[in-house]
Amino acid sequence: GKKVRNRIIGCAHDLRRTFRTAGRQCHVHDATIKVLMNHSIPKRSSDVTEGYNIDDPEFLRSETQRITDFLMGHASVALVDGKFVSQLTLAA
Repeated sequence: GKKVRNRIIGCAHDLRRTFRTAGRQCHVHDATIKVLMNHSIPKRSSDVTEGYNIDDPEFLRSETQRITDFLMGHASVALVDGKFVSQLTLAA
């Protein structure tokens, strides 16, 4: 069917592309990004060490936080007292 795009965020895959791009810019390992995006990792990868990865929830949480911090910094938004606040407001 035809993709329906929101004027502000586009389609859902735009968000996925942004997350993947941010992860790569934060130097998060490709296999970790795939796990975070719920992508399947082929059983037979050209990288023989791929199967040695352990999906530790705390490690995944820390990598997700790295990506979140990167995106928040580029969006000029901060979390203050549990609320998102524009960095421009904080600077004033």
